[in-house]
Amino acid sequence: MNDRLKMLTSDNKSFQLNASYLLDLAQRAEELFKASDEALQNKLLEYVLSNIELKDKKLSYVLNDPFKTIVETKKKALSGSNSDIWCG
Repeated sequence: MNDRLKMLTSDNKSFQLNASYLLDLAQRAEELFKASDEALQNKLLEYVLSNIELKDKKLSYVLNDPFKTIVETKKKALSGSNSDIWCG
Protein backbone atom coordinates (compact mmCIF):
# COMPACT_ATOMS: atom_id res chain seq x y z
CA MET A 1 0.00 0.00 0.00
CA ASN A 2 2.83 2.40 0.81
CA ASP A 3 4.41 1.81 -2.60
CA ARG A 4 1.07 2.43 -4.30
CA LEU A 5 0.57 5.63 -2.27
CA LYS A 6 4.05 6.85 -3.22
CA MET A 7 3.35 6.14 -6.89
CA LEU A 8 0.01 7.96 -6.82
CA THR A 9 1.49 10.91 -4.94
CA SER A 10 4.42 11.10 -7.33
CA ASP A 11 2.12 11.08 -10.35
CA ASN A 12 -0.03 13.78 -8.76
CA LYS A 13 3.01 16.01 -8.24
CA SER A 14 3.98 15.49 -11.87
CA PHE A 15 0.48 16.47 -12.97
CA GLN A 16 0.57 19.57 -10.76
CA LEU A 17 3.93 20.62 -12.20
CA ASN A 18 2.71 20.14 -15.77
CA ALA A 19 -0.47 22.10 -15.06
CA SER A 20 1.59 24.83 -13.41
CA TYR A 21 3.92 25.06 -16.42
CA LEU A 22 0.96 25.15 -18.79
CA LEU A 23 -0.73 27.98 -16.89
CA ASP A 24 2.55 29.90 -16.75
CA LEU A 25 2.93 29.48 -20.49
CA ALA A 26 -0.62 30.69 -21.07
CA GLN A 27 -0.09 33.76 -18.88
CA ARG A 28 3.18 34.69 -20.57
CA ALA A 29 2.18 33.75 -24.11
CA GLU A 30 2.24 37.27 -25.53
CA GLU A 31 5.62 38.04 -23.98
CA LEU A 32 7.13 34.77 -25.19
CA PHE A 33 5.66 35.17 -28.66
CA LYS A 34 7.01 38.69 -29.14
CA ALA A 35 10.49 37.68 -27.92
CA SER A 36 10.71 34.70 -30.28
CA ASP A 37 12.03 34.43 -33.81
CA GLU A 38 9.66 33.74 -36.70
CA ALA A 39 10.22 29.96 -36.73
CA LEU A 40 9.37 29.65 -33.03
CA GLN A 41 6.37 31.95 -33.45
CA ASN A 42 5.04 29.61 -36.13
CA LYS A 43 5.54 26.59 -33.86
CA LEU A 44 3.74 28.33 -31.00
CA LEU A 45 0.83 29.23 -33.28
CA GLU A 46 0.59 25.64 -34.55
CA TYR A 47 0.57 24.37 -30.96
CA VAL A 48 -2.18 26.73 -29.80
CA LEU A 49 -4.27 27.11 -32.96
CA SER A 50 -5.49 25.02 -35.87
CA ASN A 51 -7.38 25.75 -39.09
CA ILE A 52 -5.90 29.25 -39.32
CA GLU A 53 -7.40 31.15 -42.27
CA LEU A 54 -7.42 34.74 -43.46
CA LYS A 55 -10.48 35.59 -45.54
CA ASP A 56 -11.43 39.12 -46.53
CA LYS A 57 -9.06 40.57 -43.92
CA LYS A 58 -10.73 38.46 -41.20
CA LEU A 59 -8.70 35.92 -39.24
CA SER A 60 -10.41 32.70 -38.21
CA TYR A 61 -8.96 29.85 -36.16
CA VAL A 62 -9.77 26.99 -33.80
CA LEU A 63 -8.16 26.86 -30.38
CA ASN A 64 -6.52 23.53 -29.56
CA ASP A 65 -6.95 21.83 -26.20
CA PRO A 66 -6.10 22.58 -23.43
CA PHE A 67 -6.15 26.26 -24.45
CA LYS A 68 -9.74 25.93 -25.68
CA THR A 69 -10.80 24.62 -22.27
CA ILE A 70 -9.00 27.45 -20.48
CA VAL A 71 -10.72 30.11 -22.62
CA GLU A 72 -14.16 28.50 -22.28
CA THR A 73 -13.76 28.23 -18.51
CA LYS A 74 -12.70 31.86 -18.27
CA LYS A 75 -15.73 32.93 -20.32
CA LYS A 76 -18.06 30.94 -18.06
CA ALA A 77 -16.50 32.47 -14.96
CA LEU A 78 -16.81 36.01 -16.36
CA SER A 79 -20.43 35.48 -17.39
CA GLY A 80 -21.33 34.42 -13.84
CA SER A 81 -22.39 30.96 -14.94
CA ASN A 82 -23.14 28.68 -12.01
CA SER A 83 -22.16 25.55 -13.89
CA ASP A 84 -19.95 22.99 -12.23
CA ILE A 85 -16.64 24.03 -13.74
CA TRP A 86 -13.34 23.02 -12.19
CA CYS A 87 -12.38 26.52 -11.08
CA GLY A 88 -15.75 27.18 -9.48
